[in-house]
Amino acid sequence: MRLLLSICLVIISSFAYAINIEGTLKNVKGEPIPYATLYVTELTTGTTTNIEGCFTLDIPDDKSYEVLIRCVGYKSQTLHLSQETLLPLNITLVDMNFQIPDVKVRRGEDPAYDIMRKTIGLRHQHLNEINSYKANIYLRGTIAFTKVSRLMSYQIKRREGVDIKQGDVFVDESYRQVLFAYPDQYKQKVIQHKSSMPVDLDLPIIDFLAASLYQPSIEIMISPFSPSAFRQYKFRYEGFFYDGDYSVNIVQVIPRLKSKQLYSGKIYIVEGLWCIHSVDLSFDTPVGPVKMHQNFHEVKGKVWLPVDHRYEFSGGALGIKGNVQYVANFKYLDVALNPTFHPNINSTIAQNRQNESVKEIQKSIIKQPKKEKIETQSTAKKQEKTKKIDSKQKTKDKNQTERQKITKIPSIKEMQFEITSYQQVPLDSFRTVPLSTNEKSSLKNASMKNQMPNDRVGEIVSKSNNTFLKDTYNFMTGETYYYNDSTWRFTSANFIRLNSFVYNPVDGFAYNIDSKLSHYIDNEKKFEIKPMLGYSFGPSKLNWDLKLWYKYSPISSISLQAGEDTKDMNPFIVDPLVNSLSSFFLGDNFKKYYRKKYFSIAHTFSKKNNWMQKLYYSHKNVYQMDNSLSKNVFDSEFSTNTPTGEYINASNLQSQDYHVVGASFRTRLSFLDNQKNSKYTNLRVFAPYLGLAYKYIFSNSLGSAHRFEVNMEQKIITSPSAWVRWDLAAGKTFGDNENLHISEFFNYRIQPIPLRITNDYFSFYNTDAYSLSTNDGYFKSKVIFRTPYLLLKYLPFLSSSLSREEISGGVIYTPKTQYYEVSYAFTELLFMFDIYVSSSFNQDGFNNVGVSLVIDL
Repeated sequence: MRLLLSICLVIISSFAYAINIEGTLKNVKGEPIPYATLYVTELTTGTTTNIEGCFTLDIPDDKSYEVLIRCVGYKSQTLHLSQETLLPLNITLVDMNFQIPDVKVRRGEDPAYDIMRKTIGLRHQHLNEINSYKANIYLRGTIAFTKVSRLMSYQIKRREGVDIKQGDVFVDESYRQVLFAYPDQYKQKVIQHKSSMPVDLDLPIIDFLAASLYQPSIEIMISPFSPSAFRQYKFRYEGFFYDGDYSVNIVQVIPRLKSKQLYSGKIYIVEGLWCIHSVDLSFDTPVGPVKMHQNFHEVKGKVWLPVDHRYEFSGGALGIKGNVQYVANFKYLDVALNPTFHPNINSTIAQNRQNESVKEIQKSIIKQPKKEKIETQSTAKKQEKTKKIDSKQKTKDKNQTERQKITKIPSIKEMQFEITSYQQVPLDSFRTVPLSTNEKSSLKNASMKNQMPNDRVGEIVSKSNNTFLKDTYNFMTGETYYYNDSTWRFTSANFIRLNSFVYNPVDGFAYNIDSKLSHYIDNEKKFEIKPMLGYSFGPSKLNWDLKLWYKYSPISSISLQAGEDTKDMNPFIVDPLVNSLSSFFLGDNFKKYYRKKYFSIAHTFSKKNNWMQKLYYSHKNVYQMDNSLSKNVFDSEFSTNTPTGEYINASNLQSQDYHVVGASFRTRLSFLDNQKNSKYTNLRVFAPYLGLAYKYIFSNSLGSAHRFEVNMEQKIITSPSAWVRWDLAAGKTFGDNENLHISEFFNYRIQPIPLRITNDYFSFYNTDAYSLSTNDGYFKSKVIFRTPYLLLKYLPFLSSSLSREEISGGVIYTPKTQYYEVSYAFTELLFMFDIYVSSSFNQDGFNNVGVSLVIDL
C-alpha cells in the first residue's frame, strides 16, 4: 500500500506541472556554461545546466516565478518566468567584476581570517539549526573511459565479466526522497533508478553529499571550517559581490602543507549571516584531482542549505584513465527549524506546527505502523498469486529488477529502499539536469541491450564468431554455448587453467578438468550436471566427480554427488596453486593428503543474503596415502605426508569407512540491524551473521560422535574507506571422538607460508597448519580494522598512495593449546599487494614473528 501510494503521489505531482522551460546558458563569447545553477526560490528547487550548457525546468502555470541564475565567475542574473515566456530560452551571463572594499587590517592580518573566525564560530549553529526536512534529490553519475589498457581490460573481463574499452561512457541516475529528523535520523526512499553501468558500483560519493563542510572533517579530509583550520590553511580575501540582498565575501583557501587531506580553492561566505554561499574547492587523490562544487541557497528564514552538488574527477592508474562527474539537485520540502537557534519561531501556533512536523517525520523514520505491515503482507500474498499466474512475465521482470538493483549507500541511517516499477513512472519526468549527447547514447544502448530479442533459437551459437583458431582457443579456455533460446547452456572445460595443474609429493603431477551443463526449465526451476575428470600420475589414480543439482522452487534445491579424489586434510590452508609452486621449486609441501571415495545427498533451503538451511547425508571411505615422490625436480627432499598436532595420533590417519548425517543453518540477524549514520559520523553497522552446524558421525567399528559448532561474523563500515570485521566460533565433539579421521577435526584457516594468493581475512599466519586441529573442543575469534591512515601512511612519501593500513588480533583456544596472534599490514599497494607482519604467542609465551606477502590475483 505504501509503495502504491508513493507511485500515485509521484504521478500526481508530475501532472501538477504544466510548463516545461528549456534553454541554453552561454557566456559573452557564445561558449556554453556547464553546471550553472538555476534556482526557483518560491519552489525551493532548481536545476543545473549539463556539460553542453542546456537546462530544463518545470514550473506550475498558475503564476510567475523568479529564477536566480548563478555560476562561479559570472554575474548572477534573475529571470522572470511565466506561461507567457517565449521558449526556448537563450541566456547570456557576463563575467563578474569582483569588488574590493576598504577594509580595516588588524596587525597586518588579512581580513579573510576575521571572516573565517566568525563563520567557524557559528558552525555548530549551522550544523544543528534544522529540526527536520523532507527533500527530493536527483543524482547522476557519469564515467567516461579515455584509456583502458589491454591487460586491465582482460583483468576486468575475467573478474567482473564486463568488457570495458576506451571511449565507453556509462551513466547511473536516480531520483530519491530523504527524510531527516534531528539530530541524526535519516530515511531514504529510491523512487526511480536507471543505469547503463555494467556492474553495481559502490561509490562513496553519496557520503560527501550527506556530509557537511561545517563538520571538522569529511572522511580523511580536514574542512576549512574545522576548529583547527587555522593550523592547516592560509586564507586570503579576494573581494565581494552582491547576490540579491546579500553581500558575499570571496575567500581563497590555501593549504599550509602539501597533503591529500587538505582542500584548496575558493569559498564564498554570506556577510552578516556568516554561512556558506557556495564553494569551489579541489583536493588531490593518488589517482588524480577531484573538483568539488556546492551551491547553497536560503531555503527558510535565513537558513542556507546546499541545493546542488558537483564532483569532477579526471585521472587514473594501472592502465585505466577516465573522467567521472556526479551532479545532484535538492528540492527541500517541509523544512522545520530548530527553535534553540531560531527563537522567533517559538510562537504557540508556529511551535505546534513545528512539533507536529518533526514528530511526523520521526514517526515515519523510527516506527513502521502496524497497518502498513499488514498491508505489506497482504500485498506480498497477492504478488505470490500473480507469480503463479504469469511465470514467463515474472522471469523478465525479475531479471530486469536484478540488473537495476541499487547498492546500499553508506551515508544514510535506517535506509529503507522502495523501488517503484520503472515502466510506470519514467525517470525522464524527474530529471533536473538534461542529459548530454554521450549520456543519452549510453542509456539508449543499455536499454537496447536489455530489450534485444534472443537470436539463438534452434541452434548452438558460440559467443565468438571469429576464425577456427580463435574458436578452438575459446573452447579450450571455458567457453559457454547456448541452445534453444538459451534454456540449455554448456560450459566447456578450461584446459589451461593454472589450478587444473597440481604438483605435490603425494600426487606427483595431477591434472583435473571440469565442465558444466545447465538447463533452465522455467523461472523457478534449474537443473545442472557438473562432471570432473582427472589423473594423478604419481600413484596412477583416476580422479573423478559427478554432481547433479536440481532447483525445484525459488528457495529449494536437492543435490547428489559421488566420486573419488585426493583431498586435503585441512582444506582451509594454502592456495593449491601456491602449494604446487612451493613444492615444485622449494620442496616445501604445506598440505597433507588422503584419498576419499564418497557419495552424498543434500537438500537445501536458501534465500540469498538472508538465510540458508541444509540437511545432508554422506558415506565416506577414506585411507592414508604416502608420498609417491621423495624429492622434487630440483632434488629437494619432501617431508612425510603425516601431520603433527596435540590431538593427532595414528588412529586419526588410518583407513575408515563411516557415515555422516548433518544439518547446518546460517542467517543474518536482521532484528539486530542498527545502521547508523549522522552528520557527525560515518558509521554503518550491519546485522551479524549466525551459523549453526551439527554432525552425527558413525560407523560399525569406530562407534559414533556428535559434533556441534556455532559461529558469528560481522562487518562495521566506519567510513567508505575504513571498516572493522570480527568473527568468533566455538565447537565441541561428544562421544567416540578419539578415533575420528582428521578430516572430521575442527580445522582453521591457517596460512603458514610467506607468499599467498588472495586474502582470507580471518586467517592465522604464524602457526603450523595442523598443530591446532582438534577433535575435542575449541574457541576462536579474530578482529580486523582497516583504514586509510593509521601509522605509516602519515609519512610524506607514503601519504599520496592509495594503500591502506590494517591491524588485527586473534586467539584460538583448545583444552590443550592456546594461541594468540597480532598483525600489522600495509595493504592494497598498487591495488594488488598486501604486506603482513605478524607476531604470535602460545601458552608458553612468545612464539614467532613472520612476514608474508599477499598477491591478490
